[in-house]
Amino acid sequence: MGFILLGILLSAWWLLPSLIGGITGLNASAMTEAMAVFPISNYLNPTLRVGNPEAVYVGLALLALSIVSLWVYSEQRGYTIALTFTGCFGVLITTTGFNQLFHALPFSNLLWPLRFLGIASFMLLLALMWSLQGWKRISPLVVLAVVTVVAIDSAGSYFLIGLRPPDPDVQQVSQRLAVTQGWREATLDLSRLGSEPSYAFSSKGQREQLFGWAYQGASTAATVAALNDAIELGFPAYLVDRLNLYGTDDVVLLNELPNADRIAAGLQETGFLNVYSGDRLKQYHREGRPRGVIAEWNTLGIGRGAQNLAYVFPSLILGTSSRIDDYDLEHLLRYETIVLSGFDWNDRQTAEQLIEQVSRRGGRVIVDLTGVKEDPLARIPRFLGVWGEAVILSPEPVQVFGPEKTYWLESFGKYSRLWHTHMLQGLEQEFWSFDYLGERGSLVGYNTYGEGKVWFVGLNLPYHAVQSSDPLAIQLLSALLQLEPETLAEYTQVPLYGYQAGPSGYRFAYQLEESQALFVPVAHHPGMVVKVDGEPVKNYSYERLLVFDAPAGKHAVEVSVQKSSIYSIGWLVSGFALFALFGIVFYQTHSKVDITFGV
Repeated sequence: MGFILLGILLSAWWLLPSLIGGITGLNASAMTEAMAVFPISNYLNPTLRVGNPEAVYVGLALLALSIVSLWVYSEQRGYTIALTFTGCFGVLITTTGFNQLFHALPFSNLLWPLRFLGIASFMLLLALMWSLQGWKRISPLVVLAVVTVVAIDSAGSYFLIGLRPPDPDVQQVSQRLAVTQGWREATLDLSRLGSEPSYAFSSKGQREQLFGWAYQGASTAATVAALNDAIELGFPAYLVDRLNLYGTDDVVLLNELPNADRIAAGLQETGFLNVYSGDRLKQYHREGRPRGVIAEWNTLGIGRGAQNLAYVFPSLILGTSSRIDDYDLEHLLRYETIVLSGFDWNDRQTAEQLIEQVSRRGGRVIVDLTGVKEDPLARIPRFLGVWGEAVILSPEPVQVFGPEKTYWLESFGKYSRLWHTHMLQGLEQEFWSFDYLGERGSLVGYNTYGEGKVWFVGLNLPYHAVQSSDPLAIQLLSALLQLEPETLAEYTQVPLYGYQAGPSGYRFAYQLEESQALFVPVAHHPGMVVKVDGEPVKNYSYERLLVFDAPAGKHAVEVSVQKSSIYSIGWLVSGFALFALFGIVFYQTHSKVDITFGV
């Protein structure tokens, strides 16, 4: 166990940086739910690959014979046992039931079991091959029978050898991309077209992409995932707004997608033209060049849960950090409204004081306690003296009492599950309420700070609005946020002249009549440095993309990334582990010498 720990520490020079950003920024529970699992019967059914060679199938013969070989003696029996058990574990963690045990392990959300299935199957095959010497002692005919059975069982996989014929729609679109003017391309297919569009549209079509090859690197994984969620949840306005914000001039739309007609209508309303229609794909195009936008938003969302509100209200921009005290007061006061949902902090007291100051200075603050760090003693979410008392609602509509009339919120009943949520406690003024077990619970209310108010929302209302599209929930949130649902933001575009992207970063020039915060849709990383005419300027991030304070006039910009402190820490840990390893080797060698001399 000590040597395993030492091996992990030796890898810290690359392991620690890899645990920052990218996939690690995605919600762990959502990642766990999204991972593919299969009933174990799939791996025991050789008919699955009849007509579908890409069906996930390990092999009934391979599984059975590799396990039987554990009782067959050979010189490599130790290797056979180790490979068989490891291979079986790799197979089982992709199956229903065993997968839940796997996800109880630390960092399991970062490891996709299905990606280990290939090496697990190879381990079983290698274990079976090494055991053939033992089978041979029984009879050479037995070896021939074992090999024949495995080969026949694997016959359905032989059709995987070779390349698919090119998709004619993809080829047509790539040719059109190569002869038209545009900056970025987005393939809206929920990955159903495979990897072919990534190659065809980038290498042949010469377009930067939002999807394929992980747009801008792993740090924008959550940004891209939100676009896919908007497709599946049915929020085309959010999708079109972000495609516009992220510099998209070409959209390839899979006809069979959910809400494809609504997405197409939204694209055409914002200036895209349908320039190609094939059997499976449509292409929408508009002329465009590299560009940024003036960062003018009235509402800032902080926290993982704020994404739900952005789906409904696309004009809300999301801060990259979910920690309140990563923002300063000057930055927060740029916005009329601050929305906190699923948020965090470095220091609770500092975060609470910051939000209190925003309220006293006239800022409007809305707080949703869903997903907020729980009080370690009370085990409930708490912020600014308001806490959420856990409640469980039945899958029935919820009666809500407002200042003037009574309403009914739709429930999660159509999803056949209970509604695990909370009601608010500690409010100075209750605005909306609901009944729970004969008691009146608070749904919406506020606390005052000076002349300002901080509003609190209970019942997981933003998440409820996204999942149910309940008009009443959306209407209430619209009144609180003072935003219109499904309304696109109006962006002031700024051309990026001479735009170049390369391994060392980005280069471009811009021109502004007055100083502005400029949003440039390239990935923001820790350690990012922005220089305007060779002088560093302040930079920060929205939606994991770059924003910097751009001075007026025409200026040249260089964007690069320097290694952050996590790299130094990783090298330090690896160095310590290496020093410890040398110490152990020296000690063991020295001990052996002493023993020899003692004899």
